[in-house]
Amino acid sequence: VQDYARWHDVMGQEMIAGLINAENEQLLFGTGVSPQLTGILGNDDVAANTIYWDGTNENVLDAIHRGITSVRANAYIEPDCILIHPDDLETCRLLKAADSGVYLAGGPLASEPTTLWGVPVKVVNRASLKSTVIVGNFKTAGHVYVRQPVTFEMNPWAGQEFSRNEILTRAEERIALGLEQPKAICPVSLT
Repeated sequence: VQDYARWHDVMGQEMIAGLINAENEQLLFGTGVSPQLTGILGNDDVAANTIYWDGTNENVLDAIHRGITSVRANAYIEPDCILIHPDDLETCRLLKAADSGVYLAGGPLASEPTTLWGVPVKVVNRASLKSTVIVGNFKTAGHVYVRQPVTFEMNPWAGQEFSRNEILTRAEERIALGLEQPKAICPVSLT
């Protein structure tokens, strides 16, 4: 590699960014089947808290509020964040009053909402989150424990890579998710 120093920096940044994305996916959706972590939605205690939208007697915003109430009533704490997919946020934004046709969550000239029912919103563009809103107090619910911080390693001389002009690279981190208070998280299923 001619420009080794620059390549090393860029490759390290890209691999670490990819590692963080993969970890975030695991922390939310990991099934616990090796080599996956048991993520928030894979935790049986969290799954037991799930609120299901009935789709007939309430709108999506009502179901999200029931998730907020679940966290308040079962964990005795205020939710600090709502994780929502962009498509589900759009559904909330486009809700209209049946009689007047007025937008319930502001019209097309209103800015994007930063809260729903007073709880901060974080838009998470992960296909796995579509049709599931996660309401919770994530600061209280649990912690990510880091056993080994992020490392980026390269081996330009491993095996046949030398004859092929290849460099072996690896980015890794060892983490675990501990959910000490799973009732502080309430998934809201919109299907």
